[in-house]
Amino acid sequence: IGPDALFAHWDKDKNKALSLDEFKAGLQEMQNAAALRALHDNFVAHDTNKNNVLDATEYANLDLIKKAGTTAPPLSAFDADKNQGLDFKEYVGMVTKLVNDKH
Repeated sequence: IGPDALFAHWDKDKNKALSLDEFKAGLQEMQNAAALRALHDNFVAHDTNKNNVLDATEYANLDLIKKAGTTAPPLSAFDADKNQGLDFKEYVGMVTKLVNDKH
């Protein structure tokens, strides 16, 4: 997306000026997109068998799970569809929960 299109996207009231609130919302949107890309990159890196699902072994190798050690919740706590693995959506939910629980 080019700068003109980005500006137009952020300019919600289409007055050809960005208010502070529009700027903050646009910046937050970009930060969220960057975080989602980073999560996806991490998910892909840990999906060693490349089946788009993190199985129990791959789950155990996640940094958040290793750092939590014996207090780490089991994979089943985040496996909404009960297929013994985490797809990307479930993975994002797991990361969100574990990071929020730390704070």
